This record gives sequence, C-alpha cells and structure tokens, in this order.
Amino acid sequence: FIVNTFTTIATTTTTTTNNNNNNTTTNTTTTTTHTNPPLPPPPPPPTTTNNSCNTINCRCLVSYN
Repeated sequence: FIVNTFTTIATTTTTTTNNNNNNTTTNTTTTTTHTNPPLPPPPPPPTTTNNSCNTINCRCLVSYN
C-alpha cells in the first residue's frame, strides 16, 4: 500500500506600520501544504541459497536421462 504524508506549514507574518503615530498591525497567515511523493516499494527479502535437500522450502531437482 502507498502512504502519503501531508505536512502543513503555517507561516504568520506580522507587519507593523507606523502611520502618523497610529500603529497598524497586519497579520498575514500563509498555509503551505506539502505532499511527500509515494514511498518506494520495499526491497525484496534476501535470497538464501541452500543446497541441502533436508531444508524446508528447498526443492531438489533430479533429472533422469
């Protein structure tokens, strides 16, 4: 399955303007949402080579002429 992670960054900028000795404060909030790309598929499990015929999940191939 694919997991998407959403990261939301909220930035608040405060601007204070002094007009004729009257302080005007303006708050501007900018919200940016970043979507991470899908995760790569997991690596395949390690392959174990076992030549023993007595091991589980090991198949002996015998060919007859």
